[in-house]
Order: sequence, then structure tokens, then C-alpha cells
Amino acid sequence: MGTLKVYTVGESGINLLMWSISGNKGNQWIYTNVIISNNSPFHVAFEAEVGGDRQTDIALDDISFTPECTIGGPIPQPTTCRTDFFQCLHVHQCIPLLWKCDGEEDCKDGTDEFNCPTRSPGTLPPQGSCSKTEFQCSSEECIPSLLRCDGVSDCPRAEDEYRCPTAACFNGSLLCGSTGKCIPVSKRCDGTVDCSDFNPDESSCSECPTGYCKNGGSCVIENRIPLCQCTQEWRGNRCHFMVKPTLSPTVGSRSGAFWVGVSFGLALIVIGLIAVLCFLSKKKLPTKISTEIKYGTMDNPVYGDQSVDGTSEFVMNDVFPGVNISVFPWRKQQEGSSHTANSVSFANPLYESTPGNTEETSKSSEV
Repeated sequence: MGTLKVYTVGESGINLLMWSISGNKGNQWIYTNVIISNNSPFHVAFEAEVGGDRQTDIALDDISFTPECTIGGPIPQPTTCRTDFFQCLHVHQCIPLLWKCDGEEDCKDGTDEFNCPTRSPGTLPPQGSCSKTEFQCSSEECIPSLLRCDGVSDCPRAEDEYRCPTAACFNGSLLCGSTGKCIPVSKRCDGTVDCSDFNPDESSCSECPTGYCKNGGSCVIENRIPLCQCTQEWRGNRCHFMVKPTLSPTVGSRSGAFWVGVSFGLALIVIGLIAVLCFLSKKKLPTKISTEIKYGTMDNPVYGDQSVDGTSEFVMNDVFPGVNISVFPWRKQQEGSSHTANSVSFANPLYESTPGNTEETSKSSEV
């Protein structure tokens, strides 16, 4: 237990709180990255406030500074949370307002549990008609003392939660109403009373109280200890706490909501541009020209093919409308030519050659 704080101290000597953490963090090292700044040259100061018993202590080790520390760098601005969120005091973090003073630290610095009522109000009803491990409701009904100060009302008027600490215990540990501390599950049903306030740690051993597990949870007995197995949506000793979602750093902050809105607007603009480009591309696509070519046949004198008529033509109206290219009859030219098969030539209709001057054209083409 205790509090550790980090300050920057400028030339004026004023301490500016940069970071803080409170509570019992266990017997282990915790790594933390803290952003520090000041409007003037400064040095860093650490302050530790030890609380709890004499065995409590706070230690520091491996303190280092990143090479990015520069003079004139930007000063981090505190996060501004929405009205339905709570802003942690010493860290840039927003949590739902319902999580404040719920007995569980949700802020990294634990400030969501600062200045909270230590005990629920109310007056306990008279006791004396029930056993040592039971609690007597105002209706004179006796309930297992295991159900007292567990965050769930079991008496008709919820008097089993009167004058209870606001803390919450998990993983089978029990909250002792008189001390405000959690009794670990290892000390339950061991034959030794660890909480004199109705002896809850020795109550309901080897049995599950009626209606013990809530919200679809099931009760099991492990080492004479009744425990609840909760569904995925619930947690806690009696499955009465809803599982808290993992929050991103920008959730709950006004700046985070702004950037979400900007991102949504940009996404709509991009979708609109894509739709316009698709429409324009379809509108400007040219009509596809048929590339089908009707091929004719012709006689090839090299191979001596005499089976077809030598006056065939290629019809290319589909490719070049209005243009017909005819091949001059090869057979007739070959008969009147003195050239060998290797020097066969034929009239090119593009140069307006006629059958009468075929030989002259052939000669003029020879080099």
C-alpha cells in the first residue's frame, strides 16, 4: 500500500506532478513509461508515501531517460474526457463514469477510487437468533455470513450490505466487513477464523448457498470451498460484475471522438469518388469492334495445290469497312512467267497492277 509520485521541478521551485500510482501492487517490479516536461529547465523528483503495515515498502530501480529529450519540445496536453467518462487525475486516461468508486482500480494511477465512501450507510438489524456463521436479516431470516459484504443484496432490505467497505474482492477471496481487507481463498474453510465479523471465511463450507451464483453462473465445491464459475460476460465471486471491455487510449476523449468523425467522413468521400470514377469509365468505354475475319482460300503454286480456284479473295469488311483486297490469280501468272518457283511474284492490287503488265512489274521488283 502507498503512493508513488513523479514531479518535474523547474527554476521557480514549483513541483509539477507528472505521474502517480497508488495501492497494493504486489511483491514484484512494475515497468512504467512516463512522459515528463516543463516550461523551463528542470530536474525530476520522486516522492513515495508508504502506507499499510510495517512490511510495506516502495523501491525504485533502472531509471533512465530517452535520447529524445530536447529543449523546446512540445508539452503534453491533458486529455479532456466526455461528460459520461471520468478523467484520471495523474495520467492521460478516460474511463466510464460508472467505473468510479466501484471498488476496483481502473485508472493506472488508481485515482478512480480516491475520495470514495469507505462504507455503505445503514444500521445493522439486531443479531442473536442465528449461528456464528450466519447473518440475521431484519425479517429475522438467517443467511450464511458468506453472503455479507459481497456486493449482492440477499436480505429483503439489503441490510446484509449495510456498513460494508466499498472495496471488492475477486478470485474467491472474501471481504471482511470489520477490517476492509480481502481474505485469500487459501484461508477459507481451514478451521481458523480470520474475520471476526460474522466469521464469513468459515461459512458454507462444503455446500453452495441457495442462489449463490448469479447471471447463469454455476456453483462448484473445491477443497470444501463454494466457488462460482461464470459465463464469458460476467465475473466476480458471485458472477455479479459485468466484464469490462478493453478501452483504447482515445476512448472517451473528445479528441478521440473528433478523429473518429473525421475518419468516417473521409471514408464516405473515398467511396463517393470510387463510384463516380466507375460511372465515368463505363460511360467512356468505346464500342468493341468485331475482329472476326472471314478467310478465303487460294492456290499455293509452291506446293502444287490445284484443288481450289485461284481467284479467291480475303473479305475484310468487318475490320476495314469498304476495303476488299483481292489476290491476282497466281496460276495464270505462273504459267506466263519465266521465273523459277523461288522467284514467284504476283500483282499487288494496291499498286493497280493488271494482268497485262505482270511480267514488267515482276522484273522491276527484282534487284
